[in-house]
Amino acid sequence: MGASSANVSQDQISRLYKTGLSCRKVAQRVGCSTSTVFNRLKTAGVKLRPPGNNDGLTFDGFISLRQAQKMSGRSWSVFIQGVEQSRVEKKESSRGTYIKIADLGRIEEVITSKYKLRDTDEVLSCLSNSEAGWLAGIIDGEGHIGLHCGSKKAWSQQLVIANTNKGIVEAIKDMLGKLGCQYTVRIDRTKSDKKCWYVGVWRFQDIATVCIAVRDHIHGKGREIDAMLELCGKRAGLGHRIGLSKYAPQIKVKMKGVSNGS
Repeated sequence: MGASSANVSQDQISRLYKTGLSCRKVAQRVGCSTSTVFNRLKTAGVKLRPPGNNDGLTFDGFISLRQAQKMSGRSWSVFIQGVEQSRVEKKESSRGTYIKIADLGRIEEVITSKYKLRDTDEVLSCLSNSEAGWLAGIIDGEGHIGLHCGSKKAWSQQLVIANTNKGIVEAIKDMLGKLGCQYTVRIDRTKSDKKCWYVGVWRFQDIATVCIAVRDHIHGKGREIDAMLELCGKRAGLGHRIGLSKYAPQIKVKMKGVSNGS
């Protein structure tokens, strides 16, 4: 027999409904009629979902991957990586894959830790003072720190060092390895037909690491370093919830050293 409507908590009904349960499921949980749940939600001013739009939960305590991803505000690929790395329990149904609501906090921690910047003291301990000064000189002279807009109008941050001396290139790679940075190497030819190596760092966490390591030794590209660190800090603080398009124009202005009004 259902519970008296007078004994049903409006706050409890609202909380259960907001987790994704349908009115019918909420009524079964608290032991009252569906009409009581509906009336309590209206009284509380809770916005009701349209009929058939209750796919957030199909069984108690589980939420669909797509619903969870929308709640997180992250891209699908980033969220799925977090789910896989968290090794959370998953259940399959005819409507898709579902995970425990209780695991959402754990997934968020994994994603946040992946995109946070490394501690400054930790970075500075990776290279000796002479090594950091040498790498800063190379970046000052033959490096490029900036933003690139691709053919599909997608922005990407980049730190690229070009050099025709293989020994120097190997030393650069060694420094980046000590800093724990991922990098790519491309070989091309100069106009004088000399072989040239292009060492590129692309992940914003790795670019920030290099910038932190050389900042105190940089002379010519200090403005670009500071602007890039600002951008990387914003991306890390938001846990990769944003693309570069939002901040790219103002960061490019700062790298060029001109004001918005000029």
